[in-house]
Amino acid sequence: MIVQRTNNTLSETHACSDCPHPADCANMGKCLTEMAEPFIAAKQFSRWMLPTQAQAVEAALRAGRSHRQITGGGKRLGPAICTPGKWTKHMTAYPKWGSEMELLAKANSKALEDNKGSHKRNKTHCKNGHLFDRVVPSYMERGRGERRLCSICMKAKGSRGHMPPLAIVRQVKALMLEKRSISSFTKWGEKGFVLYHRHFTALRKENAEIGLIYADNIKIINSRSQIQRHHLHRIIHGSPAVQRRCYTEISSLVSRHLPGRDDVVQEIFEALLDKSLHPDDVRLRIDRFVGDQNRMFPTKYRKFGNDDLVSLDQVLFEDGNTTRGDTVSRGLWD
Repeated sequence: MIVQRTNNTLSETHACSDCPHPADCANMGKCLTEMAEPFIAAKQFSRWMLPTQAQAVEAALRAGRSHRQITGGGKRLGPAICTPGKWTKHMTAYPKWGSEMELLAKANSKALEDNKGSHKRNKTHCKNGHLFDRVVPSYMERGRGERRLCSICMKAKGSRGHMPPLAIVRQVKALMLEKRSISSFTKWGEKGFVLYHRHFTALRKENAEIGLIYADNIKIINSRSQIQRHHLHRIIHGSPAVQRRCYTEISSLVSRHLPGRDDVVQEIFEALLDKSLHPDDVRLRIDRFVGDQNRMFPTKYRKFGNDDLVSLDQVLFEDGNTTRGDTVSRGLWD
C-alpha cells in the first residue's frame, strides 16, 4: 500500500497489491517500490528487499526454510533469496513483519537442528539389507550418542583381508621359500608373527607367485603328515614285534637310573596308543611324564610338603643304638 505523509498525518493514495507488509509501509510513509526507485535508476541494488524478495522470503520461511538457507545459498543450501545484510536492514525497517519472520526463522532452525541425521537414525537395515542388531555407545562421532551396527557385515569385514605392504610381501615370500609353516608367521602373539592369516589368504589369492609357492608347500606338508599318520598307525596297529621295538625306543629316552622308569615308559606308550601324544613330541614331553611320576611317587620329598623323608632305622645318637623307630610311641591307626 502506498501512502503519503502530510503534516504528520497519513493519507492513503492507492493500494499496492503485492506489498508483503502494508502496515509497516504505512508507518514508513513509502512503499518498497518507491524506496527502491532511486537505487534502480542509479543502476544499484536496493538497500531493502523488493516486494518480490520479501514475498519470497516469507513463503520460504512458512515452508520451513531457515535463515541460513535463505541468505547463505550455495550448492548444498540452494540459491539465496537475499543477502544477510539486506535481511537485517529490512527486518529493522519493518519491525512488525520482521519480528514475525524472525520467530519463524528461529522455529525453523530449531526444527532442522532436531531433525539433523534423522534419515540415518530412522534406518532399520544396513546397506546390505541386514537388520541392525547391535547398539554401542559412540564417543568418536560428534553429536552422536550411539551407533547401530550389523553383526553380519562386521563378521564379513573381519574375515576379509587386504593386501599387505611390499616389505611384508617380501618377508612372507622369504619365509615360504624356507619351507616355514603358515602358522609360524600368521599366529598372533608368537615371536615370528608377521601378518594375520586373513591377510595372508588375500595375499596368496592376489599374488600369483606367492600362490604357487603356497601350493608347493602344501604338497610337502601333506606328504609329511601322511608319513606321520602312517608311522603312528604302525605303532598302534602294528605287530607285537613293532610295538616292542617302539617300547624299546621310548625306554632308551628315559634315564635308566630313574626310579619308576618302567612306569614312565608305560605312560608314554599308553599316550601314544590313545593318540593324546604324537610320536614327534615324545622327546619334548618326557620331562612332563617324569615330573608327573615324581609327584605321584616322591623319592626325596613328601607328596604333600617339602620336608626331607627320614628312615625309621636311622640312629639318633652317635654313642648309642637307639633308632628313630624306637621312639615312636603311637601307631598310625591309634
